[in-house]
Amino acid sequence: MKRMPMDELWVATEARLLAEADSLGDLLVRIRDRIPTALVGTAEFDRLVDRARDLPVTMAAFPFGFELPLHKHRPQADLGASVVAGSRTAATFEEGGRSASRAATSSAIARLLGETGREASLLGRIAGGKMVLEYDIELTPGGMHPDPGIFLYPDDGVLVGDGQRLNDVAVVADAVASATRCPFGEPELRLIERVYRSMDAGTSVRSVGAFPSRDSGIRIVVTGFRATAQVVAFLERAGWPGDLATVTSTLSPLEQAGAFAYLGVHFDVCPDAVGRTLGLSCYAREQQWLHDIRHWTMLLDAIAAQGHVVPEKLSALAASTGTERLFGRAGHIHLVRGIHHVKLVLTGDRIEQAKAYVFLLVIGVHPYGER
Repeated sequence: MKRMPMDELWVATEARLLAEADSLGDLLVRIRDRIPTALVGTAEFDRLVDRARDLPVTMAAFPFGFELPLHKHRPQADLGASVVAGSRTAATFEEGGRSASRAATSSAIARLLGETGREASLLGRIAGGKMVLEYDIELTPGGMHPDPGIFLYPDDGVLVGDGQRLNDVAVVADAVASATRCPFGEPELRLIERVYRSMDAGTSVRSVGAFPSRDSGIRIVVTGFRATAQVVAFLERAGWPGDLATVTSTLSPLEQAGAFAYLGVHFDVCPDAVGRTLGLSCYAREQQWLHDIRHWTMLLDAIAAQGHVVPEKLSALAASTGTERLFGRAGHIHLVRGIHHVKLVLTGDRIEQAKAYVFLLVIGVHPYGER
């Protein structure tokens, strides 16, 4: 039986979701029993729902999910959600952005979606049509929701480390900086050039973004590293000011255990230097969006052995993946839950954080037709 094209599946799912809930927050309430309280507590879940009630339910047709701090006992989470240019969801954001002031982040999101969705767009050719919005759930001191982080996700194989794509990387960084009001001038461009020229041929820039509510600079994610030594050599060439020995002692046991297929490096490019805080992402398989916990067992066990995580959270994480069929208001839907990656965060010479990035995805119709 022929599989439904992905864009048709998205369209069908977005239409189905409109009959299921009034907002993404309302949908979260419907699936609360699929989100362990050890990972997201009652009060913390209420804050997630409050934030997500401002977001269209159609976002669930694309991967969305939670950033879970595994190193903290408190069961809290931040929210991340995808928007694909040209989708019904993107149209909702573009419509909302048109009614906002040009300086508002919602207006910037709308402009980016419109530009990446335009057929002749240089930015769209480089960055593709996928955007991820990252929502911090804690309120500002003034009691407001912080503006979301805005991240563009070029397809694998576009911004590769072959030394030929510097101008393309600069185009994406400039677009993100403009949207988030992040400084981007000659100093930042020189640093980005150094980072890019430090990349190996088998690596690529997979994400460029920034948080309007933070003073952390432009965040760049480079993935495709296969070994600890490759990461360390890249960081040394790129001028990361942290302790390389800590990177080695953190990753080497994971490599020896065969706990990852490849690695990613996250850091911020600030006006005067590459940021000291470093994220090291571990991916269990070449394929992303894994919903079988067995793929992650070796990695989670290896991280637990290093003492960086709360054991109860790992147990809850192991029980919160898989695919199931739910009965909704307009018929059955399929809910997919899994782990995208696990990230260790280093500052200087120590690991400060361990985070799991879990995803949920609703599929409104079976990819091979209704069954």
